[in-house]
Amino acid sequence: MKHDYVLDFVLPAGPTGPQGLAGPTGPTGPAALKALVYAEYATAFDSETLAISHSTILPSNTKIFSTNNTNIYINEEGVYEFTICGTIRGVEQNEDITLKVQIQGADHTPIDVNVAHFTSTVKDIYFAQTFIYELQENQTVTVVFQKSSSSNSLAHATSLIIKQLSF
Repeated sequence: MKHDYVLDFVLPAGPTGPQGLAGPTGPTGPAALKALVYAEYATAFDSETLAISHSTILPSNTKIFSTNNTNIYINEEGVYEFTICGTIRGVEQNEDITLKVQIQGADHTPIDVNVAHFTSTVKDIYFAQTFIYELQENQTVTVVFQKSSSSNSLAHATSLIIKQLSF
């Protein structure tokens, strides 16, 4: 049995009532960043580990990072974001150049991240790279510049930021 109904009426609209009270504020969400280290490196003219010319660790009282003249130490297990940038200048024709971030743990097994590897005819090369690793405690981070021959090429204006992410 089929029934069709048609409703044809208008609901009257009255005045809007007063706004209710605001509810309580919810809890603060987790911070995405626990700590960071920023390092600027001196210009490197030879194949070598780059020397840190200036570094900043935030917050200043954290024990997660420490530095010396060439190394950044990661003292706590966690997830880390690395961002490195800079310039390779004076590259000669067909010269083989590598700039890498080396992460070495207590087991002495290095993780090498080639940031810039060129055999190029371009004089100046600008680079930037970000990568993320889950690391154990007691890691040593260095930045290494390598070139295939004695030349005028150099690693310039290199900087590295490492952030411990909160997951």
